[in-house]
Amino acid sequence: MPQTSLGRRAYVKALGAGSVVSIAGCLGGDDSGSDDSVNIAIVYPVAGLGDQGFSDNAQVGLKQAEEELDITFAEGEPSSNSEYQDFHNQFAASQDPDYDLIIGLTFDQVTPIKNVSGDFSDQNWTLIDAAVQDRDNVSNISFTEHEGSYLAGTLAGHIATEGFESETASAPGEGVVGFVGGNRNPVIERFEAGYRAGVKDVDESIEFRSAYAGAFNAPDQGQSIAQSMYNEGADIVYHAAGGTGIGMFEAAQEAGRPALGVDTDQSVTASDYSDVIVASMLKRMDSAVYTTIENIVNDEWDGSSNVQLGLDDDAHELVYGDSIGDAVPDSAREMVDTARQQIIDGEISPPETVD
Repeated sequence: MPQTSLGRRAYVKALGAGSVVSIAGCLGGDDSGSDDSVNIAIVYPVAGLGDQGFSDNAQVGLKQAEEELDITFAEGEPSSNSEYQDFHNQFAASQDPDYDLIIGLTFDQVTPIKNVSGDFSDQNWTLIDAAVQDRDNVSNISFTEHEGSYLAGTLAGHIATEGFESETASAPGEGVVGFVGGNRNPVIERFEAGYRAGVKDVDESIEFRSAYAGAFNAPDQGQSIAQSMYNEGADIVYHAAGGTGIGMFEAAQEAGRPALGVDTDQSVTASDYSDVIVASMLKRMDSAVYTTIENIVNDEWDGSSNVQLGLDDDAHELVYGDSIGDAVPDSAREMVDTARQQIIDGEISPPETVD
């Protein structure tokens, strides 16, 4: 079942109302729709499709919109940051089809969209995972990654203090946790900050180790970083690193230690590593993509909105792994459930920065 079924009503309330394209290739994508069909373009991050997380999850929402809302779409996969503006320019200038909405993903597309949206004032954009200010033709959707990651940190803190045991992965409870980031930016810093806070609120004495790979598509680097952390006693490691995180899972398998996934239930979407993925922190890109398209279709899209989606919108959730999640004890689950409700009730406010 597509994950977009979760939290749909909350998303609609909060938001207020295919072919892969290269710059040199045809910009039309699936342009078989009639003149009155809704045409969508999406520009993925450089790490692109196949990351078994962020981009792939966004595509789930896009394809569900195609099936349920009868839209047509084109997809752009830049190979470098310098190509973002070219993609947005060409999608905005296209007349066949004329795109009703262009969706950009990630912090790196802020400047390209800001530049192009000023030249095409009649074109609609939605930027997900960042914000373009002072544009009435760009809506912005962001997430409270620090809230969801606090739950991941709560589980990691429990494992680091109490240990963990399953048939394929175990942790002795040595009081060490790790975090692997992709590029350092405000979004990924929210992941780290919330995770660190969740860990430390379980036990301040837990040793926290963090490192950034500098890319979201460098699994070898992710493996090397995580391998070092596990070798130095990490009970569990969490990533916010896109495809780089696949390398972290490989290191977890080599060490026989548990790991935490992100964005999707990676014990399912990256099933080769389900034997070490104890839980994943969902970030509902699929719902955000689907709902902003739904708003375009229903003529409810707001071009100047800035929405941040959190736990109360079902935008984040900690889900336990398909293979080894059953080994998580009730005491840990209860800690996570309690923390979730306390965040929703305002009793806990996870930090957004590591400072």
